[in-house]
Amino acid sequence: MISILKYHMARSLVCVIAIAVLPAFAFPVGSADNDSLAFDMELSNFASETPELSRLDVYVKVVYDELQFIKSLPDSFVAEYSATIDVLKKGKQVDTKEFTDNIKLPSLDLSNSRQQFKMSRITFELPPDKYEVAVHVADSETKRSASRSGEIRLKEYSDKKMLTSDILFLDAMSSDANGKITFQPRVTNLQSEHARLLVYFEVYNVSESDSFHVDYEVIAGKDSVVLAKEYWSKGTGRVTQNFVDIEGEALSHGSYLAKVEVKHNKKKRKFEKSFNWYLEGLPRTFADIDQAIDVLKYMASKDEYKYLKGLREPHKYREFLRFWKKHDPTPTTTENEMRDEYYERVFYANSNFGQMSKAGWKTDRGWAHVMIGPPDTINRRPHNSGLRLGKTIKAIQVWVYYKYNRQLVFFDSNGFGAFRLENPETLYEIIK
Repeated sequence: MISILKYHMARSLVCVIAIAVLPAFAFPVGSADNDSLAFDMELSNFASETPELSRLDVYVKVVYDELQFIKSLPDSFVAEYSATIDVLKKGKQVDTKEFTDNIKLPSLDLSNSRQQFKMSRITFELPPDKYEVAVHVADSETKRSASRSGEIRLKEYSDKKMLTSDILFLDAMSSDANGKITFQPRVTNLQSEHARLLVYFEVYNVSESDSFHVDYEVIAGKDSVVLAKEYWSKGTGRVTQNFVDIEGEALSHGSYLAKVEVKHNKKKRKFEKSFNWYLEGLPRTFADIDQAIDVLKYMASKDEYKYLKGLREPHKYREFLRFWKKHDPTPTTTENEMRDEYYERVFYANSNFGQMSKAGWKTDRGWAHVMIGPPDTINRRPHNSGLRLGKTIKAIQVWVYYKYNRQLVFFDSNGFGAFRLENPETLYEIIK
């Protein structure tokens, strides 16, 4: 499929500013593997009612859009899927469970949603140890399937002293008239702009006549504390539930670590868990929205780029989404294949073509890769490859594009990998 993109380029090679059109910008439609069914899973560990055992909860989340819905009389649409959960220790199966579930919808339109989903919890009671959990999910109608696995260490909870569970991140929680609490685990990395994060954990063996103290932090990067609070909580006996509510506005796009410390008398428990807070519409390979906008220099017009660079939050995120909505080849779907392909190319350029302090996408090879994609073949001539205009050439790379019947020639004149495009006019011929 061919898509047309307007972009702005300022290249010192030819000392011009050009607004051009990018042809043959190939991008994937749908998932990379159309035979694979995408789903999410989460593992958590809590105390079991049986003292010598530990409870493993496995959450399996399947969005409606991944399943095949069929017409069911009188006026409904039904999808069915099955799941198998295997628990292994040192490669040997110690337990397994299977289930089949179905979803019934009043409208076919709802079946295309990636916001609506079915979540299931499967519980195992096991001796404390380290385990591997393998989950396989299959759509009953199309037979599309996928498998995922993860590792978890189940704690020992038989001690009568103060103990703590793992952290489980939640999207929401509620309680009924009788005070019974139900919650929705966070089994995804994508968040909307105003999403909230609940940090849930349990404290064990603190009586109703006693209290414990909680310190918690949310850390970005290595040591940047973005949130730190403390509180006292009254015990409720064997299990005391704790919910720490964090507003999404306190978190930007990126990776974090939640750290909790619980103190009771002279007993202290520390535990932590990492999580990703990926704002919907932003590429996961970039730490924040400023980086995501910065690399749009090849994609946006001069005016669009200047406008986006000058924005402040909260307008920056909304205008970023609006920009990509204009460049969405399939606007009726939740995916934006063009955006995903563009950022994949930028990420590849940064990973492979960086020069000293210069980001890979800003180099000549990075520029070519982002604009027209990877070459069909690369011919390399390393080491003292000869002279050109009186200069020694340490290495040469020739990128061959059969579909354009063109080749790009890159020279490295100092041997440090600083390749320069010697025929930029050829690249302009391709992208004009």
